[in-house]
Amino acid sequence: MKQTLSGHSPSAGTAGAMRHGWTLVELLIVITLVGSISVLATGMLIRLSAAQRTAFEAAQQQGTLARLDLTFRRDVHQAETVEMLPDDKTPGLRLTIFDGSQVRYLFTQHILQRIQKPVNGPGRYEEFPLPARNVTFEVGDRQVHLKLTLDRGQTRTLSAVRGTLMQTVPQPVPAQAAPTQTGTTQAAPDQTAPAQAGTTEGERP
Repeated sequence: MKQTLSGHSPSAGTAGAMRHGWTLVELLIVITLVGSISVLATGMLIRLSAAQRTAFEAAQQQGTLARLDLTFRRDVHQAETVEMLPDDKTPGLRLTIFDGSQVRYLFTQHILQRIQKPVNGPGRYEEFPLPARNVTFEVGDRQVHLKLTLDRGQTRTLSAVRGTLMQTVPQPVPAQAAPTQTGTTQAAPDQTAPAQAGTTEGERP
């Protein structure tokens, strides 16, 4: 019977080497943990992306509302007359500016349109995307209101006073004629040199 030099049988060395490897159960546990971590990380990334998109849309909507507020107030302040458009399906407002141009506001499908028609030159078209389900206009004696009903049920009102800037426009001052002098005028003094008395040397007798 043959014996090894180390005094150990081959089966004992092989069993010791196998105890340092991975078993099937351990591999399944590792794969399960990695999969769970991946699912959790993917869900967190999706939620972070959605939150970032919501914050960006909210900031964009706030910027649009601020721009609309500034534009609407400026138009109403410069308006000489303000009237509602007769169409009931499409809420609208028409403003006549003191320089003769017209500005119309129309609301269709979450978009408030601003159409400006100057007296001379091309018109201008501008859109304001709004998270609003409905837009109503109210015209008083001087006050003009723009009410927005948002998707979440909240309301926001933009108000302005008509003709504020029109009153501050300087009016041309008529030219005044120069005043005329009345009474007698004094004769201008004689600017000629006085005649010399006596005779010159060539004229001596």
